[in-house]
Amino acid sequence: MKTIFKHIAIAVLGLNSFYSHAQQVPKVVVAEHFTNTWCSICASKNPPFFANLANFSQVLHVAYHPSAPYPGCPLSMHNASEADARTNFYGIYGGTPRVVIQGNVLGSGTSFADPNIFSSVSGSTSSFVMAVDLSRIGTDSLQAEIRIRKTDTSSLTSAMLYAVATEDTVVLASGNANGEPRNYDVFRKSFVGNASISVTLPAAVGDSIVIAKRIATSSVWVLSRMTATAMLQDANKVAIQAVRSAKIPQTSGIDVANNTDLIEVYPNPATSQLFIKKLPSSTMRYQMINLSGSVVSNGEVDSSLSFIAVDQLPAGIYVLSLSGAGMMYRSVSFVKE
Repeated sequence: MKTIFKHIAIAVLGLNSFYSHAQQVPKVVVAEHFTNTWCSICASKNPPFFANLANFSQVLHVAYHPSAPYPGCPLSMHNASEADARTNFYGIYGGTPRVVIQGNVLGSGTSFADPNIFSSVSGSTSSFVMAVDLSRIGTDSLQAEIRIRKTDTSSLTSAMLYAVATEDTVVLASGNANGEPRNYDVFRKSFVGNASISVTLPAAVGDSIVIAKRIATSSVWVLSRMTATAMLQDANKVAIQAVRSAKIPQTSGIDVANNTDLIEVYPNPATSQLFIKKLPSSTMRYQMINLSGSVVSNGEVDSSLSFIAVDQLPAGIYVLSLSGAGMMYRSVSFVKE
């Protein structure tokens, strides 16, 4: 089987249906963070922001490093044009740090330590779900395959799609000029260029669209730390839905089965037990991953015990992945009620 580097998104979309009827799904929260490694104010405001963010594990974070006010920032110099374009998209070019949550620009005087900046937008729902597969193509490219599915009635017919490659942790060899030791969820490159692209949304409940975009990699990226984050916004920049992929596996010789029917789970949504139909191998390792990319459960299943207890999981959306017999199988998403 062709060897590829691919992992299913931390998402709400699988090839088997999540729901037997139309209904809203949880909306993923995205915090877009505009900062700079030369910015002394960033060094004082970012630590409280990250401490606050740590209490909201389901929130996705992307850090852009625009060229203003400090063009000498090495993370900005890596891709200033696209970082500046996203900053200008929100009309906040010229000063850091700034934060945009769900498309809403927080005032420059907002306390980053205030839990309300996250809690006030948590618990919302959407009529669309998303998934993104991140694949390594050859030796010099990454591909993001983004799926958008309609799960409930909505008058929206089009939206803006933005998708980026991020590196989860970057430590500069010379250190940050402002004294911050590490840089998290660093924006490296956009899959769609300087601006969001317009997409026509699925018309009928249950319908899906797929968009695939490819970028060249850089020798300074640590590919095992890379993820893809995709965001869907309306014409007013209000968030519709978002998703983040898993990291690219470090192993270089794992076959990923292309047969999407290899994993079938029920019931979905699940309350106490999640059953796996027709295990691909007699004994398999499993991982359950939440929307922020954290492994929340792992273990083994086999033909004599082909279910996983999920009663202790908080309500939400998870991805189940199986591996065994030298293979990593395509993942499937499920809902825990």
